[in-house]
Amino acid sequence: MPIYEYYCARCDTRFELLQDMTAPRLATCPTCTRISRRVPSRAHSAFKGPGFYATDYGRADRREEET
Repeated sequence: MPIYEYYCARCDTRFELLQDMTAPRLATCPTCTRISRRVPSRAHSAFKGPGFYATDYGRADRREEET
């Protein structure tokens, strides 16, 4: 399930919720209990593990130099 960011215009609070993709775009603010709207956020990418560059995106001649 993705994490969505919400914004409450009344109390100027931003918060995140772990929700299903089919959940409604409105949520209750934890500070003032008013309705908050989902805001667009940047996509998250994580490159984990050693050597992802050399095995996935590196050039063959560069890999030989590094070893």
